[in-house]
Amino acid sequence: MRSLPRPRTREGAAVSAVLALAVLEAVGLAAASDGERAVVGIGVVGAGLAVLLMTGVLLATRRRPDAGRRVDPLPVVTEVEDWYPADTLAGFPLEAVRPYLAAYPLGRLHTGWVLAVHGHEAGWIAQHLDVSRAVAAVLVAAAAEVRG
Repeated sequence: MRSLPRPRTREGAAVSAVLALAVLEAVGLAAASDGERAVVGIGVVGAGLAVLLMTGVLLATRRRPDAGRRVDPLPVVTEVEDWYPADTLAGFPLEAVRPYLAAYPLGRLHTGWVLAVHGHEAGWIAQHLDVSRAVAAVLVAAAAEVRG
């Protein structure tokens, strides 16, 4: 079931206030005599500036869900080797995973290797990288040999 969008009551209240102010200004100018129009005009300009100032303050302090987070774009990598330095991939079991290269990209297998070297289990790697448990087991076994 789809939920209804949250009503924007603050924005509606602000629009209603501006419209009410505009109507009051028009009525005040229409009802004022020629001598009082200058005073009413100054009041109208002052009220308009106050509304603009309040709107600016509200917009400046408005909290957005992503206000504190700055998301950097992912780097564009053209080659798989750019992801990890050569020493990180030392001991990678290329011959053992060669039969699986048709099913999985090499970058994903490299990532699985790094995770295996850092101690993750085969089940965790298989689940999080969406690779078969057999591939993850090969990576974990080779990582255990490298670690000693």
